[in-house]
Amino acid sequence: MRKLIFLFFLVLTWNSLFAYQWPIAGGFLTASFGENSLNSFLKGIRISGYGSVVSPFLEGELIYYSDESDQLTSVMGNTRVLHHKNGFRSIYGHLESFYGEPDKFQLSENDQLGIVGNSGRAYEKSLFLIIYDTKMNQYVNPQMVLPPSGDMNPPVISHVYVLSNDERTELKEVNNLSSGKVKILADITDYGGSSHNTIETVPYSISMFYLGNEINLIKYDTLKEERGELILQGGRPVSFKNLYDDEAFLLGEIYLSPGVAFLEISASDYYGNSSNRTIQLTIE
Repeated sequence: MRKLIFLFFLVLTWNSLFAYQWPIAGGFLTASFGENSLNSFLKGIRISGYGSVVSPFLEGELIYYSDESDQLTSVMGNTRVLHHKNGFRSIYGHLESFYGEPDKFQLSENDQLGIVGNSGRAYEKSLFLIIYDTKMNQYVNPQMVLPPSGDMNPPVISHVYVLSNDERTELKEVNNLSSGKVKILADITDYGGSSHNTIETVPYSISMFYLGNEINLIKYDTLKEERGELILQGGRPVSFKNLYDDEAFLLGEIYLSPGVAFLEISASDYYGNSSNRTIQLTIE
């Protein structure tokens, strides 16, 4: 409950006190917060916008800048870090090379941080944006605070699987199964996070119900390090290894008892668009 209250006031505070913006005008999302990135959670988002100017998403103080010759930031390439009110910091990576020293350190949303580039370990020209809450010591999903994109497309629940004895079987709308303990996996994609509908991103939330009971609720709100590993928070806290099975989502474990039962899976994006799928199970 305390986490829910914190997130509510986080969004309320940022909406009411600050004027924030996407750091690239006309850019589009190419990778989303918390998705599977080289067998780890992605700590920010990637925004494409070839040759575009990058500006602060919110006014703040420039507290750090580096170029890709700095071994400490070779992964992010040319980077700039801003500190904002309430202890938030925004990090902008993969920028084009800088020329000279910054001429100012107090920056508004109209100032220029750099140009979208591919410095560091970047496979294409894009901006990598991270928002970090220094008070709560956690990464905040940028899409929780950036303005809506106008997305009207719900996530797609394309495949649902049952995993039993290391054997994965795709479920249809009506299924005959044997009783016993199984894991449920699903392929779920959100194409609406971008105006380019071929780009796959993860949805904002995923829930699963069995026999009318909530088995799992996943929300991509924040990432917090606990005992040396990142934990996705917002719904039920979950580690990377307990959420992803290759490219599928591991939604939970259920026990199939003889009879007829219904499995329900829902997925929503950041703007309230949702998809639902109900699967009937006849269990022997």
